[in-house]
Amino acid sequence: GTVNDSRIDVWVELLTEERDIKSLHSEISQLRDRLGDWYRAADFLESVMRGIWSRFSEDDESDSWGLIATDRLGLVLSHLSRSIAVEPADPLGLVASIGDRELSHSLSLIQLCARSDGIQLVRADAMTPVKDLISQIQNGNQRLVVLCGAGQCADDDLLVSAYREISAACQEEDVELVIGLGDFTPDIGDYGHRCHSFEDLKLILTKLRPVLEAAPETRN
Repeated sequence: GTVNDSRIDVWVELLTEERDIKSLHSEISQLRDRLGDWYRAADFLESVMRGIWSRFSEDDESDSWGLIATDRLGLVLSHLSRSIAVEPADPLGLVASIGDRELSHSLSLIQLCARSDGIQLVRADAMTPVKDLISQIQNGNQRLVVLCGAGQCADDDLLVSAYREISAACQEEDVELVIGLGDFTPDIGDYGHRCHSFEDLKLILTKLRPVLEAAPETRN
């Protein structure tokens, strides 16, 4: 859902003001408590960030405002993720995006939501080449890849190609694939699970949980 302008005003201040970041940490924790879980909080924060980026889209300082908000939000989300205890045997996965830095907060939100359900997601660097992502899928112990939809890119054909290569690698290695939560999510075939919101992600991870927790030889 969308967030109204008055609420965006409050969060613009929280995400961009140069004051103690503890206040932002507290607000996000309270948001989660009010809404009931991290997935609902993530949908709200994603809507806020879209509002911030669109609000400043005509402003010469749009990049700086957006990046300040993204960096501050990412910092708090990383701290919140680390505060959630996980067991060494919890399912491992990889979260990645193909696109620009605007999506880094989305990756942090995905990590936090998954960790709240006992699924550890290792985050690939935003500039990781596709061939390196595929190498991690082929040579790692990931059971799940969450591919966040791309942001701005000059060549959509390159994005489609990258998605298809990653999808093919996941299918070959019997790794579950979730695609979505970004601005550009191409149609790349039947493999994988599509999600359009964090509520979708919650349903998908709940459905996949028994598969992710099964021993590798029994996962098919």
